[in-house]
Amino acid sequence: ACLALFRVGAPQVAIPLFGAVWRSALGPSPLTIYLSAQPGAGKSLLAALAQQHFGAGMHEAALPASVKHSTAASVNALRALVGDAVFVLDDFMVSGNAADDAKINEKIDNIVRAQYGGTGAQRLSRDGSLSTNAAPPPRSTLILTGETLPRGGSLRQRLLVLELPGRLEQDLGPMKVAAAKGVYAGAMAAFLRWLAPQMDAVRAELRGLVAAAAARLSADARDVDRDHRTAFLLAEVDVGVQLFSRFAAHVDEGLGGDLEMLRQFTRAALREMTSTQHAHRAAQDPAVRFVELLAAALSGGRCHVTLDDGTAPENATAWGWRVAGSTPNVESEEPEQIEAFDDHPAPAPPEPTRAKRIVYRGMGDCVGVVHAAEGLVWIKPEVAMGAVRAMAVSSGDPLALTTEDLPRRLHEKGLLAKTDLKSNRAYAVRGPKETGFARGYLCLKTATLLSGGDPADGSTGSTGSAGGGDAVSGNAE
Repeated sequence: ACLALFRVGAPQVAIPLFGAVWRSALGPSPLTIYLSAQPGAGKSLLAALAQQHFGAGMHEAALPASVKHSTAASVNALRALVGDAVFVLDDFMVSGNAADDAKINEKIDNIVRAQYGGTGAQRLSRDGSLSTNAAPPPRSTLILTGETLPRGGSLRQRLLVLELPGRLEQDLGPMKVAAAKGVYAGAMAAFLRWLAPQMDAVRAELRGLVAAAAARLSADARDVDRDHRTAFLLAEVDVGVQLFSRFAAHVDEGLGGDLEMLRQFTRAALREMTSTQHAHRAAQDPAVRFVELLAAALSGGRCHVTLDDGTAPENATAWGWRVAGSTPNVESEEPEQIEAFDDHPAPAPPEPTRAKRIVYRGMGDCVGVVHAAEGLVWIKPEVAMGAVRAMAVSSGDPLALTTEDLPRRLHEKGLLAKTDLKSNRAYAVRGPKETGFARGYLCLKTATLLSGGDPADGSTGSTGSAGGGDAVSGNAE
């Protein structure tokens, strides 16, 4: 019956979820599963099937705790009492209120960090000595459910995100009945009886099993997806599936073919998850978010960059410029038309072409200089960070990055086109000639900063002044 659970929905969901169930019986684990789906998709039902391995009565309407009605301290204390089992914390969601959402995200951050670090809250007594009533570390393996992903790049590095693509089409009715009758709890009891005589030996080899699985997953992953935290969290799942397979083979030798298929599905699912987890983490990486927010601030007209002569670049609107007006009309010079009598007169000549010169104005602060020919842009980090932070706050997702750490984080992500590490051990470089070769600029490729020009902008050349002033484009309108 338990083997069928690994085939519920997509393997990238079922295998990590139920692999965590069998891993939890071995003791504390850094593993946190985050099961994400829209309302009505079946995430709480799936989480309940995992939870009911440790108690038939803990169905989807009677899960151990909910995010909204629990504090981080109470959840961690309860999980320390629960011990070696899974613990479902249900229904993480945001309301749209920035203050409330920040508090609930902080709550999840505290819970997940305690899980990953295996530490309880430390306290001091009134006299300043270390309290003997410090909170014990949480022992149970955490399963979170929610509709939206929690914010924070560091937080997402400490959990595995499982996304249900839509409503489960499979009929889970028979599994709900089996869970309510205690079938899964009975299987877990049998597993613990099988495991008990060899518990010390299995725990002794646990570290080696996890390390071997992590090495294999890292070797299978693409270079861009390779991450040691992801590999070790997925390795915890792999070990859980390995232990279940050993137990199932012990109970029924005829399951050899099914268990071999499970091992193949597990390896394929975990290999694919290295890519999906990388995508979830990259979306919240502070350096990547800085570049994305800066591009959004430029295209949204919250700041701008100039050419080396202080004028508006091509695709000016993508670089933070807006049309401020146009110069007076200028009639083109045409040769004098000599009238002549003709029984069949030719059509009247067209009206003289009238051209307009478009005037652009740089919006907000000037954050840097772009060299279009070289494909490089020099950014003043202090000014750019101000625009980026304002953009992040307005989106309801503040950027957890300081100006001091920004150059290093950009370099680590390979986002800097030039550094001064060889001569001055600095990530920042001197600005171009028009900045007076001032120090402290960050050099990026224009292709890194922008995905492309604004097709609605038709400028092909520009002249004028910088620093929020006007620039005049010579295009006819």
